[in-house]
Amino acid sequence: PRDGAPDPVGRAVSWLKTNRPALALGAVFAVSAGFPRLHSLGAHSLNPDSLLWMDRGQRMIYALREREFKNATMHLGHPGIVPAALVGASCVFLGDGTSALSFNLLDRASAARLPAALAGTLTCLLLYVLGRRSFGDAAAFWGAVLLAFYPPHVAISRVVHIDSTLALLIMPAALSYPASGLRGKAASGALFGLALMTKSPAILLPFALLAWKALVRLRGGRGSIRLFEARDLGWLGIGLGLYLSLFTKLWYDPRGLNWADYASLTPWGGRLVSIVNGAAAWPWLPMLAVSLAVSALARRRAGTRGPLPRPAAAALLLLSCLSFVQVFRLPLVNSIHLAAKVRHIGGLGHIKFWMGRLVTHPPRWFYPFMLGIQSPPAVLILAACGAAAACSAFARMGDRWRPLLLCLVVPSVFIAAMAAGNKMAVRYIAPAFPFLCLLAGEGLVRAAAVLAPAGAGERRRFALHAAAGTAAAVSCAAPLARVFPYPEIYANVFAGGPAGASRMVSLGPRVGSKEAAAFLKTVARDDDSIFAATIHGELRWHWLNDAPQPAPRALVNRTNPPRVDWIVFPLAERSRPQPESLRALTGKCPKVWSMNLCGVDFVDIYRVDDPPRSSSAVYEAEGLKSEAGAPAPDDDASGGVAIRGRGKGSVILGPWERYAPGNWRAFFRLKERGGASPALRCLVAGISRGDVFGSRRAGAGALPAGGGYIDVPVDFTLREPRRIQFRVEAGGGGEVWIDRGAVG
Repeated sequence: PRDGAPDPVGRAVSWLKTNRPALALGAVFAVSAGFPRLHSLGAHSLNPDSLLWMDRGQRMIYALREREFKNATMHLGHPGIVPAALVGASCVFLGDGTSALSFNLLDRASAARLPAALAGTLTCLLLYVLGRRSFGDAAAFWGAVLLAFYPPHVAISRVVHIDSTLALLIMPAALSYPASGLRGKAASGALFGLALMTKSPAILLPFALLAWKALVRLRGGRGSIRLFEARDLGWLGIGLGLYLSLFTKLWYDPRGLNWADYASLTPWGGRLVSIVNGAAAWPWLPMLAVSLAVSALARRRAGTRGPLPRPAAAALLLLSCLSFVQVFRLPLVNSIHLAAKVRHIGGLGHIKFWMGRLVTHPPRWFYPFMLGIQSPPAVLILAACGAAAACSAFARMGDRWRPLLLCLVVPSVFIAAMAAGNKMAVRYIAPAFPFLCLLAGEGLVRAAAVLAPAGAGERRRFALHAAAGTAAAVSCAAPLARVFPYPEIYANVFAGGPAGASRMVSLGPRVGSKEAAAFLKTVARDDDSIFAATIHGELRWHWLNDAPQPAPRALVNRTNPPRVDWIVFPLAERSRPQPESLRALTGKCPKVWSMNLCGVDFVDIYRVDDPPRSSSAVYEAEGLKSEAGAPAPDDDASGGVAIRGRGKGSVILGPWERYAPGNWRAFFRLKERGGASPALRCLVAGISRGDVFGSRRAGAGALPAGGGYIDVPVDFTLREPRRIQFRVEAGGGGEVWIDRGAVG
């Protein structure tokens, strides 16, 4: 280049030479953290939430492609915008056969899990990069290494959900908040906004930071820190502005949203709505606030006058807040309604197996207990040492007391808030995992300093430090190899491992559906019926999407025992009270397969071998499935209840019972009101809708108008034992009532 001309290539080469050690260390982190998260992503079972977020993500991407921005977030509620966009883009563009736009690089499950796995890997890298500024290289390095192999964090990084992304965003938002520069505050505020767009508990972060500032002020005195600053308002404005702007669902009538049936607003909610609507009643406020802000900026830049007087600054602050409310009135009102819905849902709790029984309201020590049994002993011991060091530094105002206090306060607030609710899942406190490991890294450094006093040689101190860190990392990584590819079932030796923990708590309730589907594909026949208790959605997904294909034409969970050929019984279901019919059936049927991992049978499969029916039977319609109908009282019906069908679709489905070969006649007991549909059709079919054995049309004029029930006969022949279903297909235009079906 000419003299004085920029040389971007030379600058890049110089930067690479200068940062070669940091790049090498980053590569080590990427490999060590990425391997347990990215290896064999498609090798384990999906859960219902995974299927839900795969669907939500793809719908979001399709809406964005069609520029339907209103619909892009209409189906989201957590809000889950960031993870939904990542999961959707990965599925649409990378998933095998998911769309015409896909490069078909990964199977569907792996493509869906890839964003969470990458987010978990990036969290480890950022923990070192941001932690070393406040905690030093050694503590940040070992904290990142421990997080790389920390089983609960590895587990949330291998599922299609939002918690891995939330942990990624909360950690840098909190660690970069104390930065004094405007860029640091702006970056922290933007990360806070992205966290809010990921999951609503991110709103706890401002309260955690406020608690930290209060403790710093309490210990350091009034001059140490200000509780409220103009930069804090900017930080909060950036975060809330991103959330309210990009969560497009909040800009529309709440009755069109998926929380339209929220519970009635509490008194505080009603008062908040009144305040927001009242503050937004003056449209001239934004212009006045902008005018004052421009005036203040011009005064500062001119340098002829000092800053605004305090009364004027306070007025500008108040006007800025009111202007914010004015601009974002509708999203704020809808967010208050959403908070009421979330609060109502949170009050319902989860039904969980806890200490040998089912509970809906866990003890307040649920999360500390679960962290205790699902964290490796080395992490627990070192984190306790780090917490003690943080408390000691706070008491003495020692080195790094402020960042250590921040590292202690933020996870404490999240754990306390979750413990105050009724949710029972370790993933809800995922934002605490990086801070816990950072405290463990600090504890390891302090322990190494005790083992190697200052009088020891530098080489000896380094060797002891490296040995202690390596031993701690190995103690985390070694158990992962035993429980892989299901790190969520890890429990430490204090709980007796997974086998001991499974007698106290529910571990891995969805483990084994993929393996159960693979086994059944090798033994099930066409026309078999499979009852998968509580995991039917996941089993059906693996049945339709996993190799080998095509799968047998089995019926998965469309009927209940005893009309089944296979019963798939997961561990979580064995801890729940079961109907007497199911317990009796599993008690007498042979167990043909079990999915055993770490001494625990996570899934059992039973074979039911009953002879096909060779006699007549009657089936009440209200006891069958329905797609376009619902039970309704009817005095003319045999049991006082019938299925009323309105609109198009299958009014009844079932019973899917197996019948012996022969000539049979089915009877559909029907009546109509308001004019029978000309497309009304009665069918007897197999488990596949296209496998029709017999049918008869019952259009307009075939049924007595306004009269009672009549029997519509349908003859059919079976050449081999087959499962049958009754279907009444309605094309719309009338109201059809179905009392029962019979076979004779």
